[in-house]
Formats: sequence, C-alpha cells, structure tokens
Amino acid sequence: MGILQSRITPWAIVWAALLLVCLVAAIALRASYTDFTKDQEALMALRYSGSRFFAEMAHSTEEIPGGTFLDAEQVADGAEVIVECEFQGKREYVYQAFLSEVEVVRVLKGGEGLEGQVISVFEPARIAGIDPGTWFPETQDEWKGELSKHFGYQEGKPFYQVEPNGAYLYGGTMMAESGRYVLFLAKKAYSPYDDRTGKAQEYVLVNSPFAKLRIDSSKVSEGLDLPQEHISLKESLAYEVLAADREALTAYWESKEEILRSLKD
Repeated sequence: MGILQSRITPWAIVWAALLLVCLVAAIALRASYTDFTKDQEALMALRYSGSRFFAEMAHSTEEIPGGTFLDAEQVADGAEVIVECEFQGKREYVYQAFLSEVEVVRVLKGGEGLEGQVISVFEPARIAGIDPGTWFPETQDEWKGELSKHFGYQEGKPFYQVEPNGAYLYGGTMMAESGRYVLFLAKKAYSPYDDRTGKAQEYVLVNSPFAKLRIDSSKVSEGLDLPQEHISLKESLAYEVLAADREALTAYWESKEEILRSLKD
C-alpha cells in the first residue's frame, strides 16, 4: 500500500495543481465579464456597430448584401401585421436580440384584437465580443486607437459591441423610450416543441430599413459628425436612421412620409 500511495501522490498533486489553475482562470474571467443584461449603463456605453443607410436603398434593395430586404414600396405588403404603438422602455436581452415591449395604440393591418394590448417585439441586434487584433494588419493599429479613445478598449481585455442585423443592419436604430412608432411585423415562428408556441404575443420586424418608423418626431435629425463606428448605443437612440449622408437622410424621410400616407388611404 505504501508503494502504491507513493506512486499516486505525485499525479494527484499535478491534477490538483491543474484544477487550481483552471479555477483561478475561471474566476478571473468571470470577474472581467460585465453582465450587460443587468448593467444598463454599461450596455448603453457599448459601441453600436452596423452599416449606414444609403439613398439608393429606399427604392431598390436587390443589390444589398446580407439578405433579402423589402424597400419602401414592398414593406407594407410584406408585413403580416402593422401596428401603431408606443415603447415605454421595457426590454430584455435574449439570445441574439433584444425583446422589447410595446403597447399597441392602433392596428393598421392584421393583428385582430391587439389594440390596447402589450406585445413583445424582437429588435434585431446582438451583443458580440470582438478582437481587433484579428482585423486587417494595415488598419489594426488605427482601429485599436479609435476604440481605445471612444470606448476604453484595452489590449488583452474583452471588448463588446452591439451589432445590428436584419431590419437594423443598414442604419437602423433601436426604439427610444416613450417613442411612438409604426411597426411592420411578422408573427414569431417557434418550433412545435417550444413551450411558448401559441402563448406569447411575440413578433419580429420584417426585413426592411423601413420596418420601424417613428411618427412623433418633428424634424430631421442632424447627420452624425463621426462615422458610425464611433457611436454608442445610447447615442444611436437619438437618431431614427444612421444615414450615410444628407442625400440618404432625405431619401429616407421622403420614403417614410410616402409609406405613412399610403397607410391612411
């Protein structure tokens, strides 16, 4: 028995040391992680990524990379449900999206019985960790400097940003608290094995830069002085759309007014 113990003990020590190292590393990693679902201030300070809206996207989306998009003429026909609603600020981050609650003020298409109800809408944006060190060598140092300047990026530490996709991919921003909107929606599809099937009033925005139109804004937002890479989530909420230039902003607003007029006819 003494011989067996003398053979086992060194291995036991090695394994114990390895487990201790893993435990310390896990604790250190956990300490460096911010739970953005609970820390709203940290969430709002994250970089808001994504592309800008260009003027040609208003009436032709055939050449837009990243999926099939509906333009200004197609968005109403492409929606199962169209509602006028108000966002009171309640949202939570779920897998790959933000689930936001809105109160339906008026139903414009489909959605029988929804008026006066609170429904949940998936806003297409995710929290993603990125590593600027893997970007193109010729721009890597420049990017690191900009991220450090605007968002406190530190070499070797996790860096997170909010990445819009779907309806928000090209200049889209999330709903602002107390804002009133017209939303172009489709019912959220679930697996037949999902226990939320047939229970939750959950919807997704159709794939269009015009799927969310703010109707209580009184003037055109000023264009951003900085590129969109340098805007935080909080700052992005002040804009209906992140336009590439003044021409794009004008095209967006003209298309928006055209869509809203067509809903009144």
